[in-house]
Amino acid sequence: KLPVLPTVVLQFAKLADDPDSGPKALGELIETDSTLTCELLRCANSAAYAGRTKTATAQQAIARIGIRSSKLFLLSSAVQQTIKASKSK
Repeated sequence: KLPVLPTVVLQFAKLADDPDSGPKALGELIETDSTLTCELLRCANSAAYAGRTKTATAQQAIARIGIRSSKLFLLSSAVQQTIKASKSK
């Protein structure tokens, strides 16, 4: 049986591909999953992306690192979490 990615990640990927969507809608969607929100904030506040102020919301994180980068980061993070969860069973 193959592991399944969280629904919110798949919805995020689909919404991120919509040219009419922006950081606000994407941020509201990802904030429904606290684990992924924490991962995204950790990434946005890392040395690679950190700005003068700390990123406090998913919307700010997406605006800082970009929609495409957010999508790729969340997909890879979800895959890692799914693999870890399937190995621990």
